[in-house]
Amino acid sequence: MSKQALKTKYIVHPIAVAVVFVFLTTQVQASEITSDNIIKYVNMARSAQGTNELVVNDKLNQVAQDKLNDMIANKYFAHTSPAGINPWYWFQKEDYNYHYAGENLAINFKTAEGEQAAWMASPTHRKNILEPNYQEIGVAVGTAETDGQLSIVAVQEFGTTFAGVPADGKKFAPLPNPELIKDAGKTVPQVLSAKSVEPEQASSFRMEIINQGFLAAMMFIMLSLAFAAAAFLAIALDKIWVILEDKKTKKEALSAA
Repeated sequence: MSKQALKTKYIVHPIAVAVVFVFLTTQVQASEITSDNIIKYVNMARSAQGTNELVVNDKLNQVAQDKLNDMIANKYFAHTSPAGINPWYWFQKEDYNYHYAGENLAINFKTAEGEQAAWMASPTHRKNILEPNYQEIGVAVGTAETDGQLSIVAVQEFGTTFAGVPADGKKFAPLPNPELIKDAGKTVPQVLSAKSVEPEQASSFRMEIINQGFLAAMMFIMLSLAFAAAAFLAIALDKIWVILEDKKTKKEALSAA
């Protein structure tokens, strides 16, 4: 076998195989940003932490799509729209009666892995993704124009339903919208998150209701005791009056005799 043939066999072919392997591996790792991929990585992260996997909810999917459509139509990237509409409006619109709720946003990422890594690198987004109180998830992905730039936008909505939660959304506090980060006038890849208030605040609200009920019960008992004392006093005075009248009558009888 010639030197050229040997060179091809032992050098060129292995290099070519390695290049193909690296290319294929890169393609496998560089996943497209889709709802399925986003949900897959969320549940992988939760499983790794021993947290329950989230179930896809059709209403939450629509919540995410409504929010995405509004951002596309009004050309913004934020939790609260220019018109002042906060994230919880979309939950109410789709009749998702939430106990816990949260929202993650991402813009301008190229792969699902990169997007997930950015979310997990941020404490607030990571908390939303790993929050054990969440049971369901909804996701929407689309292309939006922000500052004249077309970018891939992803919306994650997390939730757990609870029939007793008020429908006005006051249990939830949307975070303020930070300014978009730009480089040379272009929006750079970034993420935003919003989350419900801490459960302790909800517990405080319940304790306040309990305390008010306790005070009302105590007032009722005190008033009942006051009425009982007044009734007892009235009976006692009546008895004393009868005794005094009886003594007076006997005295008058003895005087007459």
